Amino acid sequence: MKIKLVLIALVMLVLPTITLADDISIDFKPVQGQPYWASSQINADSAELNTLIISLSAKENGTARIFWVNNYDPQFNQIKSLWFKIKKGDHTYSFNIASQNQGWIGWTKGFILFPEMDPAAISLPQAKLVSGNLLTNIQSGWQEFFGPYGRNIVGYTINTMPSPTLFGRSIYVYIYWLIGLSLLLFFANYFILLIKAKKKKPAYGALIKKLLLVITCFWLILEASTLISNWNNLQSDLPLIGKDIETKRAMVNQGDFYAFIQFCEQKLPVAVSFDHRFGKIYDDIKAVYYLYPHEYQKGAEYLLVYDAPAEKEINLYYQPFAKMRENAYILIKRK
Repeated sequence: MKIKLVLIALVMLVLPTITLADDISIDFKPVQGQPYWASSQINADSAELNTLIISLSAKENGTARIFWVNNYDPQFNQIKSLWFKIKKGDHTYSFNIASQNQGWIGWTKGFILFPEMDPAAISLPQAKLVSGNLLTNIQSGWQEFFGPYGRNIVGYTINTMPSPTLFGRSIYVYIYWLIGLSLLLFFANYFILLIKAKKKKPAYGALIKKLLLVITCFWLILEASTLISNWNNLQSDLPLIGKDIETKRAMVNQGDFYAFIQFCEQKLPVAVSFDHRFGKIYDDIKAVYYLYPHEYQKGAEYLLVYDAPAEKEINLYYQPFAKMRENAYILIKRK
């Protein structure tokens, strides 16, 4: 009987490691003039290959994003992305994308690896798409729970820290379910004792103490998680201490994004409005904030273009005004 149980346990552990489809190797190459790496073109069924495994070498700690495109949405954007922490040294990272992002559908065509740090600090990125197993799911869940989402402060005028997630769900969901399950088990135990005691009611003081103990333990776990998040933010803020505001803004933005903002401030005339076309992987709301008192207005006289795909219609209405580099320039409406 014991041998059968051991065999069943081994089968349950091995079964999830059986792949449903052939793995796909992915090569990343740096994009000329851009602060990110682009993958080779692929054609992967997201229903069968749900896990991305990346190996890379880093000279410093930081964060990065993974973007992808599929046959439904051929643009790289924030909606179809994962945010993760990079550790100094040589490490391998596993992501069960299907559990973390609803945009993992259809046929995946390619990826972008976008380090939110000095791109020169990253080297040798290699990856493969696989059908996830028990080990990769555990690795993915660990990285997700201790990753930047839910650990880093987000927001601009209102700073918030969302709760950590596990397999795409807030950790509070699991805590609430565990508390609810504990309540059911304790009350079931109480009624069993009540039936056995017949006329005499068992004391429920011990039950209440146990429930309070369980809730307190979960509360302490959540408090410890919050302390970890605050410690992570303190470490990320330390390099900003003593720096002037312009240097800080340059440090917290990817690539030469803030350099382009400064370029626009110098070139735009006083009190004019602007429209913009920014690549979907960038957070364009920052430009609206940084360039004030210049106001954002759709179809304005000046158009800021930063790493965005060229639109044929633009040339009909706009002409060149100032250029910082390739794919980063200002246009002005034709007279």
